[in-house]
Amino acid sequence: QTVLVGSMFALGLVLLVAPSLSWGASGTSEASKDGGKSTATLKAGEAKSEADAAVAQKLIAIASHQHASHDTQKGAGNSESGLPFPAAPPPAVPPAIAPPWAGSATHGEIRVECETSKGTLFIQLKPDWAPQGVQRFLSMVDQGFFRSKVAFYRVVPGFVAQFGVPGDPTTTRLWDTKEQIPDDHQWLDLEKGGKLFKKGYLSFAGSAPNTRKNELFFALSDSGHLGKSPWEVPIGHVAVTGLRVLDSLYGGYGDLNMFGGRAPDYASLRSQGEAWWQKEYPKLDYINGCWRTVPVATPASDTITI
Repeated sequence: QTVLVGSMFALGLVLLVAPSLSWGASGTSEASKDGGKSTATLKAGEAKSEADAAVAQKLIAIASHQHASHDTQKGAGNSESGLPFPAAPPPAVPPAIAPPWAGSATHGEIRVECETSKGTLFIQLKPDWAPQGVQRFLSMVDQGFFRSKVAFYRVVPGFVAQFGVPGDPTTTRLWDTKEQIPDDHQWLDLEKGGKLFKKGYLSFAGSAPNTRKNELFFALSDSGHLGKSPWEVPIGHVAVTGLRVLDSLYGGYGDLNMFGGRAPDYASLRSQGEAWWQKEYPKLDYINGCWRTVPVATPASDTITI
């Protein structure tokens, strides 16, 4: 993800011309010149798959170890704009009614608890869904990304609740230096009408292949629109109680100005942080902190089945 400074940052802002689920500079995949995949390309693909699998296994092992310890103790994007904004959906549809998801917790899950201005979000991360994405989100949790208030600066009812700009501009500048992460395998099956992006799913935003960094969004309805870009891969979901929290997030500012809404100016949000948005957009909801929690048995009524 390109870090823009000085005049280059100003030039980058001019690119705010189209809806997108984007962040960073555009990237493209280079096709082989002979029209087919070379042996080297195939080996590279195999190596990436093996690397992703290794990351997933490592994260699952960590989660399983935490679970065992607890038992022992009994106690959308548009690549043209290069910015982090989900592509606006087709004609607006009303928010979906929360489906009666039920199931049981698995040892492969990693639990994160986020305290928000509207209540607690219990997030179940899925390393087998998106090992690279889960690893990055855990880095954000562990390395203090959420120490300052992180606003839900773009809440579009029935579409997305987006966040990813720390309240402290110093933290924003620090994370500007972080590397982008490679895309995870897209496990959704949108074309065949199979597994869709469901309400409560959590995903990174991106602008092009392999441009994910620290912008994320929650889906606010079941959607066949989200997930069509290779970087929109769900990394986990909220527990059922979290759906009520998501529904209660303030959406009165609507979408970004470029899409006809009154949401905060993105450049000001990044450069001035919480002091600015608390004054200019006092109704914004926000995340006040996130931390890992030890996996425990979850009531079936509070768990999402995929």
